[in-house]
Formats: sequence, structure tokens, C-alpha cells
Amino acid sequence: MRRILLTITLFYYSTLILFCQESKFNIVNDGWGVSLAAGLTHYNHDFRNSNISYSYEFGVIKKIDNYISLSTQFNVINLKGARESSRNQDVYNPFGLYEFNGDFFTADIYEASLILSANISEGLLMIDPTIIKLKRIDFFYSIGLGEIWFRSMRYNTESNSYIYGYGYNDVTGDFYNKTKNLPKARVFYYGLSVKYKISKDFTIYCSTMIHSTDTEYIDSDQSNNKNDKFRNILLGVVYEFDFSKAKHSSFSIIPR
Repeated sequence: MRRILLTITLFYYSTLILFCQESKFNIVNDGWGVSLAAGLTHYNHDFRNSNISYSYEFGVIKKIDNYISLSTQFNVINLKGARESSRNQDVYNPFGLYEFNGDFFTADIYEASLILSANISEGLLMIDPTIIKLKRIDFFYSIGLGEIWFRSMRYNTESNSYIYGYGYNDVTGDFYNKTKNLPKARVFYYGLSVKYKISKDFTIYCSTMIHSTDTEYIDSDQSNNKNDKFRNILLGVVYEFDFSKAKHSSFSIIPR
């Protein structure tokens, strides 16, 4: 995973340097922005009840041209979900604590990702110039890679008693004592966003993204699907750094 992140980082900065050389783009002054967002998470795997929770996001954005932008994003995510009782249910029960009356989980996740975003609106105009583009509104498709650090715990529904935890010292019998080193996993990130420019420096956006991980323990339960995933729906704002006051002052994160 470190090699993948290193490769993406090198591509990131080599692309910036190349673009800077070809277009006299000021890499220091132009095309930077920061984003803040908050929203809802939706876990839709084995635990399909009471599965709406919350998340927060902070990002640093760098525009490459009118079509492509790169960003580094940091997320603080809470997940939860519940499922009903089933005697035939294949439940991960290593300590024999499951009461067969249903269970639920909660998880805290910290995520860092590198994201590549393409402006679909501008791309469609290249293909068909007759398309009517909505003023101030742009649509983006994003993909990315990253890592998550997390801990989760699963409980019996009726008694609220412990069943199993991941990222806790349950091996030593300290079921509720958190480990110092959080478990981690890789995450693949993809989805859509719509952005509306409200002023020269500010843009609001709404995004819906799928976070697909390579772990099955986000819900503290083993399953046939080795890739736990969830949806993150965010509403946020982008602030663009207007360092340039002369020639490049009109360069914007969101194409006008």
C-alpha cells in the first residue's frame, strides 16, 4: 500500500511540474483550495438496520487544468448497524458470547486518501459543444486510494453485552481497553459530486462516495464478503486560495 501511495504522490507532483512548464502555471500561487464537509454514512452490508451515522472531512485540493484536480482528504467516520435474530445466522462468535437475539456494532474510522477528480461537465463539452452547461454548476467523478485506521465492537441487542471487538485488547481479556496501535486496511474510493460556485473564492458541493475496504472486520464480524464497504454522503464548502493578484488571479479550482 505504501508503494501505491508513493507512486500516486510522485505522479501528483510530476504532473504539476509538467503542467507548470507547459502553461507557465504558477505552482505556488495558483489552483489551491481547502475543503470542509460533514454528512452521513450508510453501512449496507450484513447489518442493514439502524445503519445511518455521521462523518467529517477535511481536504487540500490542487487543480491541474480545467478537467482534472487532485486532492488529499482526511476523514473521521462513525459507522453503525444492527441485524435481527436468526438461529441459523452465521455469526462470528469466538468467545461464545452471542445470545442469538440479534446484534449490532459501532466503529470509529480514520481515513487518509489521495483522490483524482475529473470534471464531467467540461468533458462532455469537449465531446459535444452543443450541450448546454448549467451556469456555475459542475459535475465530477472521483476515484482514489488510501488507508483507514479503525476499531469496532459488536454487542448483543437485548443485553447490550459484549460479543467481539476489533482494535481492543480482547485477547488478554480486557474487552473494552483500546489497543495503542489501531488495525488498518486499504480503501478504494469512487463516486460523484456536484459543485456550485457561489462567489470568487467559495464553492459549495455535495458528494456521494463509496468506500470499499480490503477488510471484513469493520463490523467485527467475519463474512463471505472480504471487502466491507459503506457510502459517505457529504455537504461541504471549498475555499480557494487567491494568492495571485495579477495575470493568474482568475485561475480557479472550479472552472467558470
